[in-house]
Amino acid sequence: MNIYCEFCAERIRIKIDGEENSFQVNAGFYTHRMMVHTGISSRIRNYVRYHQTALNFFENLMHKLTKNKVFILVNPDVQILVTLRQTYEFAGRYLDGGTIYVIPKPPTFDSTLLEHIEKISSSESIKENQNRDTAISQLRLSRTPNPVV
Repeated sequence: MNIYCEFCAERIRIKIDGEENSFQVNAGFYTHRMMVHTGISSRIRNYVRYHQTALNFFENLMHKLTKNKVFILVNPDVQILVTLRQTYEFAGRYLDGGTIYVIPKPPTFDSTLLEHIEKISSSESIKENQNRDTAISQLRLSRTPNPVV
């Protein structure tokens, strides 16, 4: 199952199977409350579980092996607040993510249709082997070449 997610300053948008929902977040959510089991995180987890109940037997069996494919678009105002580790743990814990793509939002990208995140995921996603405790705004994208030393 593909899950498209956008981290905005005031809300988290999630789209699963063509159905989109927004979850209002409080000030300080990304810095202090993102990994704490709160009402927002349990509502997000229940939203994902609701869509998983629609899977048939074989899809459910395959889901247990591969988990969800999660695309997370991080807006510039949130990039300075969250680290790569927080984003991956949030996707794994509350979105049941197996394959996770973390993408800083490009300035020219229109995020009105969240499923378009998949088109930019391969060229704009952040490498997993970078320092995971650094804010996303300070990490290099995978499309930029590594400097030769």
